[in-house]
Amino acid sequence: MPWAFSGIFRWQSDATGTPTGNGGAPVIFAHRNLTLFQEGKLPAPVFIGTYGCVFGYLFDRQAADARVLRFDPDEVERIISSNGQHLLTRYWGAYVAIWQEPTREALTCLRDPSGMIPCYLIRRSDCVFFASDAGAFRNLTPRPRPDWAGLRRFLYAHELKSRQTALQDVAEVLPGERIRCDETQSKAEMAWSPWDFTRRHTNATPEALADAVAAEVDRVVKAWRSAVARPVLSLSGGLDSSVLAASLARTGQEWSALNMAYADAGSDERDYAGEVAAAYEVPLFRATHHLSDVNSTVATSGHLPRPLGHAFGQSQSKTRQAYLDAEGADALFVGEGGDNVFAYMQSATPVVDRYLIEGPRGAWQTVLDISDMTRTSVWTVMRLAAARWQRHDPRYVWTGDASLLSPATEASLATLPLSHPWLEAPPGALPGEATHISMLLRIQGTLDAGPARHRPTIIAPLLSQPLLELCLGIPSWRWCQGGINRSLVRRGFAGRLPQRVLWRVSKGGANVFCMDVIERDRPLLCAHLCDGRLAHAGLLDVTRIEAVLTSKAPIPSPLHLRISQLAEAEAWVRHWEAD
Repeated sequence: MPWAFSGIFRWQSDATGTPTGNGGAPVIFAHRNLTLFQEGKLPAPVFIGTYGCVFGYLFDRQAADARVLRFDPDEVERIISSNGQHLLTRYWGAYVAIWQEPTREALTCLRDPSGMIPCYLIRRSDCVFFASDAGAFRNLTPRPRPDWAGLRRFLYAHELKSRQTALQDVAEVLPGERIRCDETQSKAEMAWSPWDFTRRHTNATPEALADAVAAEVDRVVKAWRSAVARPVLSLSGGLDSSVLAASLARTGQEWSALNMAYADAGSDERDYAGEVAAAYEVPLFRATHHLSDVNSTVATSGHLPRPLGHAFGQSQSKTRQAYLDAEGADALFVGEGGDNVFAYMQSATPVVDRYLIEGPRGAWQTVLDISDMTRTSVWTVMRLAAARWQRHDPRYVWTGDASLLSPATEASLATLPLSHPWLEAPPGALPGEATHISMLLRIQGTLDAGPARHRPTIIAPLLSQPLLELCLGIPSWRWCQGGINRSLVRRGFAGRLPQRVLWRVSKGGANVFCMDVIERDRPLLCAHLCDGRLAHAGLLDVTRIEAVLTSKAPIPSPLHLRISQLAEAEAWVRHWEAD
């Protein structure tokens, strides 16, 4: 985000003086035990009476998704008396709500399910600090230092968020979670669960579902467009960002688009992006990734409590920032989360779901659909579906990645439980539902990556709560109907997107650019990793890393991404250990 909020809640209401750790940010709320700060250009917070406030963007479901600017006294009472649940049922957006109880004895914090705004907290003897930017905690004494246990877990399962971070004593409030802090403990619980919205549209026709998905995308995009003055769309040329373009075009308001490419032909999406921009007659700025913009040993995630991100992202960040500044943009719309929300599964799990709901005839049709979609034989699909059905347990089993970690680290992680409240499937759950939910967790595990608060607001409309709730209720087999991924989205936007974009099933990316960064920096990265803090702490398989980086053979995919991730982790540790 281009801004940051922070706050402090003291157990003693008679505490005096300026709270430590606010980094000089202006006070926007101070009442009883609670003091809140906010800096940067962002919407004014919505005050919850004299109890606290909501940071971020909030829309009212009962008022045509209008932006919320204030609460009347009755709404304040509903929010406080429901322990914040009223925020989740009547409103949606990208927000973190923080308030003190009427008794003044505890603080409650609620983060919305989209995960678009981060929220971290740290306890001290007489208070609790919280912030959207963990860099704010660097002002504390003592300053948080890297937590090696948390870092090991992150490197093993980097896409699965947990309350534990890689900084000592720093916890994360997870998306959809409510946490209550009193003088003795912090107690977290899920206030919003994806399981509450599954299987709501089992009997709906594909046509009705396609129309509903398109209408919901239009609805949330219209709300988001009304909340910002000058947005830019990151238009990759893929389906998800192109869908956002189609919805933005229907708002009747101005916007522009940005596309980034690389010299490699497989990464160049400019023709697709140009076709979409031309269809809606919007200006498109075409930019190119540059190796000279990347420093592989500088942390890009020093403001985060985990080393999330890659050095090669510095090129995109620099170019984006220059263009957004030149345009005077106050928001960047991105298509992140589309694959996840629209259940882009590459497995036979939907066959099992349909078999359990409709029986063999329906399941056979889904076998054919998945065979066409994945270009796999029907016998392979049937074998994989049978194996999944025989496991009986619908829960999704998360697997970690120990590549390039030391044998001792790998052994210590072998029994690590990779859990999350959303992975706990209720009785009667379908395995495809569990897989869909695991996909939402994966995208939330990457959302915080990117530069710190100087950037314009990054908005991912496809992660909006109403769209999440709709898509969770759609059977998994509907998304691959007709043998093509994200089938319902394509049907819903048929006639609104260029045909070449609407039906494309592959897309380029920054993969080759990352490879070229690693190839350029082999000697630098070898020294950075093999004689760094992670190696000295025993986390890395130094022999293997040295062999990969000194070999004349090309580094195989996805090992180059792993090296990039470890290099970021090394730079992040050095950043947080520096005085």
